[in-house]
Amino acid sequence: MTKPLKIILYAVLFFPLIFTGVGMLAFVQIFLRSKEFTQNDFYFGLAFGLFLWITETNVVISLIKGNYKA
Repeated sequence: MTKPLKIILYAVLFFPLIFTGVGMLAFVQIFLRSKEFTQNDFYFGLAFGLFLWITETNVVISLIKGNYKA
């Protein structure tokens, strides 16, 4: 596979983690603190999800290259 194709594949595989981060924070905000889910919470969730996505993608790329020692 060419390098751009691999990057696109990783992006497609791990993009849902962004929504996982938003979903987790929405759950915490709405159900545990019983307050409304505001736009700031959405942005914070998006940033958290992006952080998870970058971390997971780095781990997977390292595993594929064989650099990551589990």
